[in-house]
Amino acid sequence: MKFVVLNGSPKGNELSATMQFIYYLQKVVPGHDFEIFTVSKDIKRIENDHAYFNQILRSIRKCDAVLWSMPVFILLVPSQQKRFIELVFEKNKQKSFAGKYSTAFFTSAMVFDHTAHNYIHGISEDLGMKFIKGFSALTQALEKKECQDSVKNFFLHFIASVENREQIPKAYFPISWKPVPYKAPAMKKQKKKRDKKILLLTDHEPGSNLEQMVKTYQASSRYAAEVQNIRDLNIKGPCLDCLKCAFTGVCVYVDEMRAFYDEKILPADAIVFAGTLVDRYLSSTWKKFLDRSFFNGHRPILNGKYAAMLFSGPLRQIPNFLQAFESQFSYAQMEVVGSATDEEKTNTTTTGSIKHIAASIDRRLEIGGVRQQNFLARGTHLVLRDTIFRASPILNEDHRYFKKEGLYDFPQNWNRDKAMKMMLQAFMLFPFTREMIKRDILKFMVMPAQKAVEKARP
Repeated sequence: MKFVVLNGSPKGNELSATMQFIYYLQKVVPGHDFEIFTVSKDIKRIENDHAYFNQILRSIRKCDAVLWSMPVFILLVPSQQKRFIELVFEKNKQKSFAGKYSTAFFTSAMVFDHTAHNYIHGISEDLGMKFIKGFSALTQALEKKECQDSVKNFFLHFIASVENREQIPKAYFPISWKPVPYKAPAMKKQKKKRDKKILLLTDHEPGSNLEQMVKTYQASSRYAAEVQNIRDLNIKGPCLDCLKCAFTGVCVYVDEMRAFYDEKILPADAIVFAGTLVDRYLSSTWKKFLDRSFFNGHRPILNGKYAAMLFSGPLRQIPNFLQAFESQFSYAQMEVVGSATDEEKTNTTTTGSIKHIAASIDRRLEIGGVRQQNFLARGTHLVLRDTIFRASPILNEDHRYFKKEGLYDFPQNWNRDKAMKMMLQAFMLFPFTREMIKRDILKFMVMPAQKAVEKARP
């Protein structure tokens, strides 16, 4: 059987942890042909060399199945892999993929690998492929026998599905989207407050709906919002996954990215993210910007800020994107205020949605926010907390930040919790107190909140 591997690691083949899974399968499941293309590492060549791009497409047309292979980058695929996917659609080359079986191999710290899988799953179906749910593993898991057996068995099942030409049920509806032209209405000019800083990041093109949405937000807010089109920033290249920043917190690129963070993003009180949706995510330009932000590591340095989103495109058809995008800011301990899109049927409704977002940000800047954590934010913190602690000699900057900010909240280190646990263990030793606790457990659970209610005053 002939497989084409689309390697999305910026590091190429030999230094890619994900590609080691492919190499392992070549050895333990022999008799198959694997043709590998380093589509992330070679993205500039693919963009500029039409012959090479067509060579990749010819190989895909001749193969039996396509294997997507990549690390999880900021809850998705690397921006270079995202750009390759954009090129396929821009050049209308979907037919090269149509009818092929495909699956995906991801490695990560197991933080939002599911949103990366969902994205590739949806993209594969948009290309007309028969996608079989992929394989996800910790970056260094292949050294364990259990993982070796699992990935081998997974691949054998995949091969059998391809050989038998099995019918694979679709997981996603195709995206159906006809944009309604949006124009910012004439609005009465108002004197803008400047005691709080709102930064609006966008990737809009001139004359686009998104450009008009940005203008509406600027006119609606009581604060002067500074607009920065990320297309205009001097960002020399995408994240290389070299991990140099893990030791020092400094990116190997020398460009405007770090200064922009220090001078614009960190001083901001609220950040509005504005983007056009492209193949189930934002543009690869946006993805490059987010990936390059990784010199900040896993540190929630944007904590205390407010976030809102303006999206041009079929947002409601791709909930996986919204979960991934909102969750990265929730983990950063920002308050995600909400989002507005141009999906509405009339300009009036779209304008009203944008005004609501602007008013919501304004109110929070004036009276305070609504701080809370959900499962996605808390779960991400717990996974990364343990990962950073174990790898602290390498993730040095993350480790220093977590220590300084008290983010190593291991329960066994909390004296109060240890005392409570010992007291409960003692009570459970005696029949009378054990039965009392069983009887009144619901009262005990609600008691702290009741005390807070009793003390509450207007």
